[in-house]
Amino acid sequence: MTDDLVPVTGRSGPLRVDVSPGVVPVMSGSDAFITVELTNNDSVIRSLNVSVLGLDDEWVRIPEQNIALFPAERRSITITCTLPEEFPSGARRAAIEVRESLGDLVPTLVEFDLLVDPIEQFSLHLDPTTVIVGRRAAFTAVVRNNGNTTLEVELAATDPELILTSTFIPPTVLVYPNTSGVARLETEGKRPWFGAPQVRVLTVTATSGPTVTQATAAVMQRPIISRRLLTLLGLLTAITVFTLVLAATFGNVARRANANAELIKQSLGGNEPASSGAAPAQMGGLITSSTGQQLSGVTIELFDVAKGPSVAVATTVTDAVGGFNFAAVSAGTYRVRFSAAGFGDVWFPAAASFEQAEDVVVEAGAAATVDAQLIGQPASVSGVVQGPDVVGATVLARIPGANLPPVPGAPLPTSGTADGPVVVTVAVDAAGRFTIPGLPTPSDFELVVVKSGYTSEVRPIFLTPGQQLDDIVLALVKGDGRVTGTVVDSSGSPVGGAVVNATDGANETSTVTVSSGAQAGTFELRDLITPATYSLSVVAPGFVTQNITVRLDSAQSVPALTISLQPSVGTVGGFVFKAGPPNTPFGG
Repeated sequence: MTDDLVPVTGRSGPLRVDVSPGVVPVMSGSDAFITVELTNNDSVIRSLNVSVLGLDDEWVRIPEQNIALFPAERRSITITCTLPEEFPSGARRAAIEVRESLGDLVPTLVEFDLLVDPIEQFSLHLDPTTVIVGRRAAFTAVVRNNGNTTLEVELAATDPELILTSTFIPPTVLVYPNTSGVARLETEGKRPWFGAPQVRVLTVTATSGPTVTQATAAVMQRPIISRRLLTLLGLLTAITVFTLVLAATFGNVARRANANAELIKQSLGGNEPASSGAAPAQMGGLITSSTGQQLSGVTIELFDVAKGPSVAVATTVTDAVGGFNFAAVSAGTYRVRFSAAGFGDVWFPAAASFEQAEDVVVEAGAAATVDAQLIGQPASVSGVVQGPDVVGATVLARIPGANLPPVPGAPLPTSGTADGPVVVTVAVDAAGRFTIPGLPTPSDFELVVVKSGYTSEVRPIFLTPGQQLDDIVLALVKGDGRVTGTVVDSSGSPVGGAVVNATDGANETSTVTVSSGAQAGTFELRDLITPATYSLSVVAPGFVTQNITVRLDSAQSVPALTISLQPSVGTVGGFVFKAGPPNTPFGG
C-alpha cells in the first residue's frame, strides 16, 4: 500500500471518521470512489449526515443520510465523485464533513486530495485555407486547447515538393485549458516561369508530447509569365510585320512597366524581410508576487516609446515558473506592461500608467532583463468557531513553518514542523464568528483557534489575489487533560532523556523526561484533548520500549505514573571445566 492510499482520520469527541484513500486519483468525466468509515465510541445513539466540502453538489453522490449509529457501531459508506471533463488537472483539496442531525456534537472535518489526471486534446485551424500569391504567403495558425492541462504546442510545416520555406512566429505556442493560441505562418517559394498557377499543398503539424494533429492549406502561385500572355504572343506572331512590330513595341512597354513596378516594390522593401539588417536583441525576465510566489500566465506586453501605448509591438505570457522571453526584439526604447487576474495592470517597474513607467533600452545583439514583483490584491477569510465555549477565543493566521527558509546555524526540528510567524490575530464574537481582512496574496496560511484550556486543529488554506474565503468552520476542542509521571529503570533509578509519546489515534504530542536534579526522570503532558483514550510509549536508548494506555475524562489529570523500563542489553558470565576427572578449568 502506498502512502497515497493510507486512510486519513478525523475525530470529534466520541465520533471517529476514517476516509480512504487519502489521495483519490480521478479521470475527468469518470467516476471516483471514496470510502468513509464512521465509528461511534459513545454510549448513546448518534444520527449523522455526511457531506463533501470543496466540490459542487452535482459532482457528488452520497448514498444515504441520517445515518443512525448505535454505541460501538461502525458503518461504511461509499461516495461517488464525477468531475466534469473541463475540470483542470492537478491536485484539488476537499474535505468530508460529518455533522450530527440532532445534538451539539462538533462537526468532524477530514481533508483529502483529488488528483485529476491530465487530458491532452487540442485542434488546429489555418486561416485562410487557400491563398493566391506570388512568391510569399502568410497564414494564421489557431491552436485550441480542448483538454484540462496547459499545453506547449510545437508547430512545423512542409510541402511534398520541398519548394516552400515556412517560418512560424512564434514556433511554440503555450495554450491554457479552454483557450486558444495563435501563431503567424510565413511561407516563401520560387514562382513558375510559364503556364497555369501551381498549387502547393502545405501540411501544418502541431505536436504536444505524444499528441499530434495536422491541418492543410493550399498556396496557389501565379507564374511570372501567364498563359494568357503566351497566347497573346502567339497570335501576334501570326499577323503582319506591322502587327509584329506593334506587338514588340507593346512588349517593350509591358516589360518596362514590370521593371518599374519591381523597382518600386524594391524601393518600398516588398522583397525584403520585415526586420532590419541589425542583429535582433532579446528581452526576458522573472515575474514573482510580493509573497515570493512565481507567477505563471501573466501577460507581458511590449510598447515602443515612440509609438505610445495604443498598440503593443509584441506580446507573450509567463511560463509555469514565472519566466518570459522575447526572442527577437529590434533595438530601441520600450515600456513594458504586466497584466494578471487579481493583480491588475502594472507598468515596469511598478507604475500605474504608460507615462509613469520607466524606459527599457534594448541594444542590438544584446539581452535585456526585466524582472518585476507584482502585489496581489489583499484577500479576506471569514467563518465561525464551533465548540462548547467560544467566548474569549481568538483566531490567528500564520505562515506555515515549512514555507520558511532555514535559518543558518539553527538546528532543524527533530520531529514535526515548527510554527511559522503569526500574521494577524482577531477575536471571535459571542456567536463565534470571525473575519480576517487584508491578508497578503498569493500565499499559504494556517488558521488556528486559541483559548486557554482548549485546543484546535490547524486548518491550512491557500489564498489567491483578491479572494474572499467564506464559511470556514474551525473546531474548538476541550484540551485540559494532563498526564504526569516518572520513568525509572529496573533498580528504581530515574531515567533522564527518555521520549514520552502520547496519541489518541488522531492527535499526537510528546515530551522528554528531566535529565538531572531533583526532578530527574519526571515528565508532564499538558493540554491533552478530553475525553479520550491515549496510548503512551516511552523510548530510551538501551531500554525496551514500554507502552501503556491512559483514559482521560473532561478536565481530568490522572495520578502521577511510575513507568519502569527494562534494559535491552544484558550480560552472561561463568566458568568452563573439562569433562571427567580431574575437574579443572578449561582455558582458551
